[in-house]
Amino acid sequence: MHKTKYFKYKQFTGNEQNTRIFSRNDKSTQFCDMNNDLFVVFEKKSESINLCALTDIIMEESFRGSRTEINADQGEKMSVNVVLFEPEIPHNTGNIIRTCVATGTRLHIIEPIGFDLHKKDIGRYSSNHLEHANIAKYTDFSDFASRNTGEYFYLTRYGKTPPSTIRFSDVSKDIFLIFGKESTGLPYELLKENLDHCFRIPMSENARSLNLSNSVAIVLYEVMRQLDYPGLSFHEVQKGEDFLESFDL
Repeated sequence: MHKTKYFKYKQFTGNEQNTRIFSRNDKSTQFCDMNNDLFVVFEKKSESINLCALTDIIMEESFRGSRTEINADQGEKMSVNVVLFEPEIPHNTGNIIRTCVATGTRLHIIEPIGFDLHKKDIGRYSSNHLEHANIAKYTDFSDFASRNTGEYFYLTRYGKTPPSTIRFSDVSKDIFLIFGKESTGLPYELLKENLDHCFRIPMSENARSLNLSNSVAIVLYEVMRQLDYPGLSFHEVQKGEDFLESFDL
């Protein structure tokens, strides 16, 4: 019998501490709830497990949060997703994580990545929103495409239409907004194969491009605007709707 390894993971939410125990199985993962704690049980032949692989599992399962779901005309549910193709700068990804949390959007990250996604700096760059993030990682674009079906939209400087002209509210499938790496964007062959789904953020002729995290925020909130901000709050929740009215100068 293979030796079962257990790994304890602590997640802090406010003043509450949730202890989670993880171990790794070669073929399958089992999740069970014991005394309000989540135990993930794996079996592995080797005496140890790669820490990065374990962290990937923790991120995929522990950060599995709510995502924005919209009722389509036919009654089915669809979601809005942000996809980063080979991101290179941790500050940008941290900002994007924060934006995705704010919009209830799942973030998909396609490797290779130009930084360590598991370093504590990512949490700082995301303004400590990482614990609420819903993140999935993929080895390459083919891996991503094989696991996600829906309507793909590609941001590129070579696009010929702005996001405001795309009728996202008419899309009945899951929406995937795909953004390229900071240095070179998305591969040209991928864009050429999907010209009808390429778009551009309008800008002056003096600018080559916008910052990646800014671009994600612009496009994502345009989609949210068209969908009437599904699931998002129109008033301050954490400090209270009437915070300013009750603030004592």
